[in-house]
Amino acid sequence: MSQPTNRKEGRVWSVVLMVATATGVAIACSASGSDSNYGASGGSGGASGTGGAGGTGAEAGDADLDAPADSSAGTGGGGTGGAGTGGTSATGGAAGSAGTGGIYDSGGPGGWENCVAWPLPTDPPAPTDVILSGAPSDAASKFGGAPDPSRAPTLVYPPDGTLMPPNITTVDVQFLPGAGNDLFEVSFESQAVDLRIYTPCNAVSNGCSLKVDGTLWADEIAKKAAGLDDMIVRVRGVSAASPGGVGESESRAMGVSQELMLGGIYYWDASGSVVRYDFGHPTTQGEQYYNQIQAGAMCVGCHTVSPPGNLIAAGLNIPGPATLRVLDVGTKTQRFQLAGVDGSNFQAFSPDENEIITSNGSKLIWRNTANGAPANPNPLVAKGTMPDYHPDMTMIVFARPEGFAMFANPGVDNASLYLLYRNGLTWGQEKLLVQASNGDENNYYPAFSPDGSFVMFNRSAENNSYLAPDSMVWMVPTTGGTPIELAKANLTNQVGNSWPKWAPFKQCNRGRRILWYTVSSARDYGLRIQNPPLPSDPDAGDPRRWQLYMVAVDLDAAVNGQDPSYPAIWLPFQDMGTGNHIAQWVEKVVRHPCLTNTDCPASQHCQANECVPN
Repeated sequence: MSQPTNRKEGRVWSVVLMVATATGVAIACSASGSDSNYGASGGSGGASGTGGAGGTGAEAGDADLDAPADSSAGTGGGGTGGAGTGGTSATGGAAGSAGTGGIYDSGGPGGWENCVAWPLPTDPPAPTDVILSGAPSDAASKFGGAPDPSRAPTLVYPPDGTLMPPNITTVDVQFLPGAGNDLFEVSFESQAVDLRIYTPCNAVSNGCSLKVDGTLWADEIAKKAAGLDDMIVRVRGVSAASPGGVGESESRAMGVSQELMLGGIYYWDASGSVVRYDFGHPTTQGEQYYNQIQAGAMCVGCHTVSPPGNLIAAGLNIPGPATLRVLDVGTKTQRFQLAGVDGSNFQAFSPDENEIITSNGSKLIWRNTANGAPANPNPLVAKGTMPDYHPDMTMIVFARPEGFAMFANPGVDNASLYLLYRNGLTWGQEKLLVQASNGDENNYYPAFSPDGSFVMFNRSAENNSYLAPDSMVWMVPTTGGTPIELAKANLTNQVGNSWPKWAPFKQCNRGRRILWYTVSSARDYGLRIQNPPLPSDPDAGDPRRWQLYMVAVDLDAAVNGQDPSYPAIWLPFQDMGTGNHIAQWVEKVVRHPCLTNTDCPASQHCQANECVPN
């Protein structure tokens, strides 16, 4: 294992680099960790008045990538907390500005206090060259020729202007090589980053790939760029044997958000099981959580997880409606099961985990989560489906088809969105939120934002909600108003953008309030997944692979009626060979309890009384 080369004052230092590949080491993070990958936490505030100075953050190269990231800030009395360089802001009354390149906080449910832009570095970043295996040791010297547009590589992924969390762990730069090129310089440049990676063409499809992950991603990009202005990504290409003219791609912007993504997601893969990914314990691949053998069913899906993460409702077999089994997540102990006309294809847990609203496709039933018994009024809504709870439990949102609500239908047609208000245990009046504009438009899969101010939903111009090929994601204020299309994230109306689900965290980036959501889409993933066009015959089926994508949302832009979305990024822990859908978020991935390693499966070990991946 070798180290990056520093470029300084035009000289390449004497250390010759040969990095075989970026290792698969992920940036570990945890809501309750004690060691930071991004620098030390700020110092404690004073007993009164102005808080103490922040602690000095660790240098990027000294960070422990195997340790969880410290999400806690220093504590102190009244006054202003300091912030360490590269560390988290201290808490001494109101938090002070975080140091350059540090993590503002853990991104918990209330992360919008003191949402200010971090100061940009005043000194230029230390330049770094990395030469990968297969590239000549003097690769950097081969790019001094004149620009040659005829040799220009073409960037394919990541999309221009995207934003990603610092612990996403992998960025796969995919590009077409350009004429006559077999040696490439992939650069990342900003006020905080000056990185050039030299690589041969790692072939993928008809182009090349450079996976930036492990320590290379963590030390040279994530820690330096988090919370600061976008980096510029470029690819240059030459012939290694006879370098002359240099081809240069267009530039693309890529940002790294200032806060770690926490919690986890549970998603359905089309092979018929529920898979989960824990951002607090990152793994190369998602882990299978509940499969057909465990459930004793042909298929497990149509699932919902409670926001805190302690309960899961999994649909079994054909959604006609599906038999609904409610389990305690940690032990997979069954609480109750609903079958036949009481089954459910769409359901929602209350934020306090005491209630669940189920729907067999035609009506909503309000139940307790102890044994599934229905409560009055029964039904809660005589015609409705796809419910979601407001974070403060003062209302729900649901979809209502304008025509006949077919029993056991796994989707809806021509639906509008409604709110149903409540006061304590008393339910009140319904209110129309989004009206279908004609006899074909369909509005469905509504979900409240983590702060409750917006409802995100799917819209199709004319199709049933079940994997509608033209599904688009929209947002509307909970108080009503004109819906906003998330056009930058949707890309087009031909790639599908189905089952949008919010991450439960409020975060800050560059002084803006940021939210995140995931969506299942049949778009191309760079060069690695290139889907065929959708057949014109609606009975021919959909041959495309649907995958999970993640999107940042600028809430301040949404408040002003603007498209708040960033371009979507592909989530790197999923299986590219399966269709992946319904990414349900939780605040914490609840794991099997344990006392010793013998209480855990072979692929896990006991840590802090829970089984975590090895």
